Amino acid sequence: MKRVGYLFPEIINYENLWLAARRASKGKKNKKVVAEFNFRLPENLITLQQELANQKYQCSDYFIFQIFDPKNRWIVVSDFRDRVVQHALCNVVVPYFERKFIFDSYANRKGKGTHRGVLRYQQFSRRFGYVLNCDIVKFFPSIDRDVMKKKIAGTIKCKPTLSLCHRIIDSAPSGDHVSYFPDGFSIRRNTGLPIGNLTSQHFCNVYLNEFDHFVKEELKCRGYVRYVDDFALFSNSKQELTEWKGAVSDYLKTLFLVLHRGKTQIRPSHLGNTFLGYQIFRDRLKIDNKKGRLWIKRMKYKRKRYKEGTITWQDIKASTMSWVGHTSHANADSLVRKVLWDLVF
Repeated sequence: MKRVGYLFPEIINYENLWLAARRASKGKKNKKVVAEFNFRLPENLITLQQELANQKYQCSDYFIFQIFDPKNRWIVVSDFRDRVVQHALCNVVVPYFERKFIFDSYANRKGKGTHRGVLRYQQFSRRFGYVLNCDIVKFFPSIDRDVMKKKIAGTIKCKPTLSLCHRIIDSAPSGDHVSYFPDGFSIRRNTGLPIGNLTSQHFCNVYLNEFDHFVKEELKCRGYVRYVDDFALFSNSKQELTEWKGAVSDYLKTLFLVLHRGKTQIRPSHLGNTFLGYQIFRDRLKIDNKKGRLWIKRMKYKRKRYKEGTITWQDIKASTMSWVGHTSHANADSLVRKVLWDLVF
């Protein structure tokens, strides 16, 4: 596919910026920074449009904090006006990226998502005897920014659009908490995409797109499914999967990525394997025990915050309904009844 150009006028079009502001505000209209921006929405959008058109737009400082739920990770949050710009950019460029993606890439794509990825995994489990489950160590912190820029330029040739992409990619801090690669391969690199950015969620698919095609077209893997950095290869031969594991590891090293040793395993498909928070059997789905315990822990914390008055009942209700919706795709009625029975505020 030829590279596309002349995208920037569409990105900074007022109607596109207005749509971007609406999408960035979804579910957050009561937050102070969102309400302040939307109170003078036309003026703020025109100012943003002029900054972008004159190449004077600069990303604001990020808000960085650390969480330990369920594991230690750094979260990098951008300012609301920057989120509007990211939505405006993605509204225009993502459809061109989509044309290159394989069918079985399920993260951050319309008509895909977690549950479709899980069902596809289950479908392959029924067809093949073995599965190679893979996970990448510290995926977002390990992404090489120069490699990322080259991959974006493989689809886009519009210079102002590329400049905006580069500005967003380089805006987040790069340091010990957002970089990883074993010393044996280390060179001084500018690494890391912030997990909280909308652009990062889409750019990660671009980063691994050629890898997806390698698995499908070079390895000839007929059963393959990926969701961000969690992916699985299916086969009826353990020997074939062992060979593929080595090939996958070697390819990922060219992207400065490393497979997680403890989470990369070859297992029989019928035993029930964990993928995207579910235990997947050929005839049923169950909620992963770790995810169930984690949710109970989170709800106890929310109960404490509710009693302190730091969150509202609507926050509790939204979180609970989201979890119930997640469990509805699995055989988890007894778990839901048990958890909700103990959910007293």
